[in-house]
Amino acid sequence: MFTLTSCKEKLSEWHGTQFDEKRWTKRPAARSSFSLGKSQQWPLLYQFLCKFYATLMAKFSFYFSHTLSENTPAADVKNSMAKVDFDLIGKLSIIRRRSDLLVLGLVFDSRGAVPPFAGHGYRLPDATREPPVGLASFPAVLAFPSDYPKALWPAVVSLIQEHQQRLTSVSTPSVKFFDPSHTGRFFFLGKADPKMYLVAVFTGRKVEKDTSAIGALAEVLAYLRLNDIFSMMRVG
Repeated sequence: MFTLTSCKEKLSEWHGTQFDEKRWTKRPAARSSFSLGKSQQWPLLYQFLCKFYATLMAKFSFYFSHTLSENTPAADVKNSMAKVDFDLIGKLSIIRRRSDLLVLGLVFDSRGAVPPFAGHGYRLPDATREPPVGLASFPAVLAFPSDYPKALWPAVVSLIQEHQQRLTSVSTPSVKFFDPSHTGRFFFLGKADPKMYLVAVFTGRKVEKDTSAIGALAEVLAYLRLNDIFSMMRVG
């Protein structure tokens, strides 16, 4: 967060510099924040860095929303999330209202993590802790709703372990669909980060043909994977 704050300060300074085709002219920034501006011709590097910063802020706000909600009034968290580049919490809330979504969450594969995972929030770096084992090594970084059926977790962890190689492969779609017959649920699974998985569990198979819900989940996953950011780096 300190690094992101430093980035914002530097971009704000850059915002006070007006780009001209022939020269750079220094002028006071119109406001303390920074933005691209529809009528302003900004350098492509500045546009990329602003987009990258905004995306990281939205992504990490989403990742740490559980910790934020435990230490901040719910109304403040909701208002802050609505101001980010992409309101992931709001997007997922819409998916839940419009479909038979049972639970949606981010699952962290803590195996081999350095330092070992020790729960939500900050931990002293020199504190001794035992790494989690079994199901505990796949904690839910966040889950909607928080009181989801815990009996589903063995099936979720089993799917991640069983299809880990397929989820990592770049030759296949990043989102996978599974229907474990022993649970009677429909699972949507995608890899958001090297050790982070986006999981959605629905109460029936009809969501398989629900293009709006699946499309919205794919959009969230693509955002977490920074697909738009990487597309801006393409040549030509």
